[in-house]
Amino acid sequence: MIVYTLSGVLAPGLGQSTFLIPFFKRSGSNAVFAQELDGNYKIRRFMKINPENFENVSCYVPLIDKIEGHGAVMAFRANDGEPIIGEVQEITNILADYVIDNDRDFFFQIDVFSFLKDKEGVSKSIQLAQKNFTNAKMAKIWASGERAAALAKIDRDNIGEEKVKDLESNFSNGELELIIKQLIESPNATDWYDVWLEAYQKFQFDSGLLEVANWWVRSRSIDDEIVPSIIKDVLLYGEYNDEFINFIMFWLEEVKVHRMWVDVWCMTLDRGMMNGKWRGLLQDVGWRFIRIDPPATDYVSAGQWSKVWKAIRGRNENLEELVHIAANVFAIWHRSEIFLKSVVSALIKKKRIDDSSEGRRLMDIVRDWLLNIQKWGSAWCDIYALYLRQRPDDQEIIHYGRYLLRNRKLKQNSWGKVWKAIGNATGFDDELYEQAMFWLKTSNPNIMGWPDILNIVASIYGVGDDIRKLSIEWLRVSSPNHPKRRLIEALSQRLI
Repeated sequence: MIVYTLSGVLAPGLGQSTFLIPFFKRSGSNAVFAQELDGNYKIRRFMKINPENFENVSCYVPLIDKIEGHGAVMAFRANDGEPIIGEVQEITNILADYVIDNDRDFFFQIDVFSFLKDKEGVSKSIQLAQKNFTNAKMAKIWASGERAAALAKIDRDNIGEEKVKDLESNFSNGELELIIKQLIESPNATDWYDVWLEAYQKFQFDSGLLEVANWWVRSRSIDDEIVPSIIKDVLLYGEYNDEFINFIMFWLEEVKVHRMWVDVWCMTLDRGMMNGKWRGLLQDVGWRFIRIDPPATDYVSAGQWSKVWKAIRGRNENLEELVHIAANVFAIWHRSEIFLKSVVSALIKKKRIDDSSEGRRLMDIVRDWLLNIQKWGSAWCDIYALYLRQRPDDQEIIHYGRYLLRNRKLKQNSWGKVWKAIGNATGFDDELYEQAMFWLKTSNPNIMGWPDILNIVASIYGVGDDIRKLSIEWLRVSSPNHPKRRLIEALSQRLI
């Protein structure tokens, strides 16, 4: 029996709300392992991973040992907050009261409801995210595929004994064999893809149907509209060989502009093909895509563009060009929270961003945007805090932030980022104290970051009776498993 010890967490992306990847180590090996889970979040096996492909998240790591068959360790980070790590049931309890919010990261909400196996929550989150697309046609295409993938995963996780018996019965009746025979004998049928996809879903992604798809897609013209659809289906659920992967790379290289190009590229990346012999070609076609100026907005959304940019950034030293590209497209996607959080935030948090001419240009563009956008959502607050960290002497930006705090222009769940940024830049004065106390007394204690603001106020101004009462109220309404609970319990029990 091999014991694996939790060693940390990795982030698949930069800066945004996301589920994290717990990683483990074991005695006698220098390798890093991640959990492969079944539909009930039990550990099927531990698999080796390369941690350099992810962002290593600095945080407190509890001492947890696991073996195969145990319940999984889960972790997430919301709104760039402190990562929360725990057993499956602990994370489920924390997220159980999660509600859809227009100001939250859209894609994290989808992941949360998928984790909770809440189909209604998944559908509503996708509807909300769909509104963030600038292109209505692309939004409809994305929403359809995202909904099908998310709900199919929930259904697969929930397959019971009766479903398994039904599938076995279908196999014994020869229905699958007849469908495969029909597909092979009629490769040019107009409904070929529809027949294949219906069977593929009905027979739970059978390997024989995957082989048929592998054969069929390589026989088609590269311009066939069905080709990228079946590539996506195979990548999403199936197995594939080098010949099939080679065809995908050929398609990505040859097709210049296509509404599904980004979907295929991103799914190829997600299935781990950025490593090994395909890495160079996947990088090259990704570079070609993000260098298109202006981007083909009829075919690509801000979120898709940002995902390609982010993957290229994570594996390339040419930061100056990436900054240049981001600055050039800022005017196109400056209203997209995905672009702002994934691309802009990732760049302006870099140390010495102002040292290069392109970095200064991007920072000046961001400054102008902060002062003129008149939309102070979560992404605005994130970028304001990062900008002020780089330029703490920018008095106009500081005065503008104080104006927004004073006139209560910011949403409750984003307010604290601006308040902390100003305090770190100028020092926490009496005005900031009064604003913090008003916010603590009037906002929902369950807002992410509420206990952090309370703790900052207590550490700077001391624990008075008001702080103690607020601490007691927070303890009353918060989850008993909340990671900040011990800290707030300590505040509630002392009076300085």
